[in-house]
Amino acid sequence: MTVVGLAGATITSLVLTPTPRRSDVSVALLGTNEDLATITGLPVVLGSPLNLTPNTIWNTPNAFDGPPAFTHDGRVVLAKLDTYTSKYQLYLCNLDGSNITQMTKSALQHHHPAVSPNNKLVAFDDNAGHIYYMPLAINGTETKSAINIGSSYANYPTFSPDNDTVAYCLAPNVGGFQAQVYFASLTKTATPVLASNSTFTSYVHPNWSPDGTKIAYGATSNSASVIVTADATQNSQYETLPAVTGFVADYPAFTPDSLALVYQQTPVTAGAQASSIMISDVDGFNTSMLTTLSSKAKPIGLACSGFLPPTTTIGASGALGTSASGFLWSQSSDSFAAMVGFGATTPSKATATQVGGTNSLVYDLHADAVTSLKYTNSYYAAPTFSVTPPAGTTDVFVSFSSTTGQITMVAPFARRDKNSPKPTATQLGDVTVFKGPFTGIWNANGQNVAPNGASQISLETAKGTVIRIQP
Repeated sequence: MTVVGLAGATITSLVLTPTPRRSDVSVALLGTNEDLATITGLPVVLGSPLNLTPNTIWNTPNAFDGPPAFTHDGRVVLAKLDTYTSKYQLYLCNLDGSNITQMTKSALQHHHPAVSPNNKLVAFDDNAGHIYYMPLAINGTETKSAINIGSSYANYPTFSPDNDTVAYCLAPNVGGFQAQVYFASLTKTATPVLASNSTFTSYVHPNWSPDGTKIAYGATSNSASVIVTADATQNSQYETLPAVTGFVADYPAFTPDSLALVYQQTPVTAGAQASSIMISDVDGFNTSMLTTLSSKAKPIGLACSGFLPPTTTIGASGALGTSASGFLWSQSSDSFAAMVGFGATTPSKATATQVGGTNSLVYDLHADAVTSLKYTNSYYAAPTFSVTPPAGTTDVFVSFSSTTGQITMVAPFARRDKNSPKPTATQLGDVTVFKGPFTGIWNANGQNVAPNGASQISLETAKGTVIRIQP
């Protein structure tokens, strides 16, 4: 775990830009026996079988419907059966299936979720021909908007990279056959635009390339089921990825560099041969088999996670403010973990120093007066926690976890002048004890767990978590 930072100046722009790597990408797939599994790490060089082993994170009969959708902070949105409402509702959870939280509880069905690239919206269809979108948030309410699609039957929504347009399948009948792909803007009232053509009998499961230039979908005719890749800007097909004889190709998902497609390949005759998850260049060359599945684990859909785009932390629309006098940024291994920014009356006098020795993960943010502080434990800075330091605050202790890199403690305090002693730090076995006039203690979730102040804080040194507070 690494912590870096800067203080003593007026910082007006700070943008985080991760390095794109296919090894960071995950594929989630759902099987007919309702097992939800993930594959992490995609090959850079294609052309040979890999036979990776999926990691099963759920095995609950009749619980899920369709593939999950990845968020851009390492989580997934699922359509899962809610036994209370007897409807499929949307749930949000970590990639390993932990920390599952229900997002919706309405009388609607919620199928085929899609998350917008800016991580702010989720779209779904109700399995009755209508498409809705709503904020990607857990706030106890379901504030949704409908996309105007007329009287036809629509399903399988997917967002454009600019977050403005939704592509979906539209069929003239309830069964969803003879479907074409349409585009509809979320901000304009224009009539939806036909994106596919009638070369094939029907189109399903559209998916936009992250660079916005291509859209892929499963396509069927009387003789074949293939993957079609089309120019998203000129409404013209230019490539197909044919399935191997005896198999059906479907559920295309672009890799985040827009150069390859991950898709499923299933036998025409159920159980005749093993199903597979494939990856291929968008032109159909250099195909690799990611994994071979048993016939029981035949996939019924997959999704591909994305690279993290740049995010502004300090500056115009910055999550930590338009400017700062200093910041600390942490990473665990080579991934972003947390960030804190603070303001000072005199920016040139702001400092950020380590407290408690060279192995300590506690830092002192000092200024003549600390006027503001915001911190986040998410790359997308959602949520961002704001601390309003009491008048006279000159310092703030910030602690990071050695295992996750996340901020675990924010503790402001005041010194009469720069020569006044800082709180003392004493190592007692696996615990570090800080003594001083702390005016509050904020935890990793943005909660002030000592609103009346504290004179002593005990931290579990290895994890950086607060285990005891003395008033």
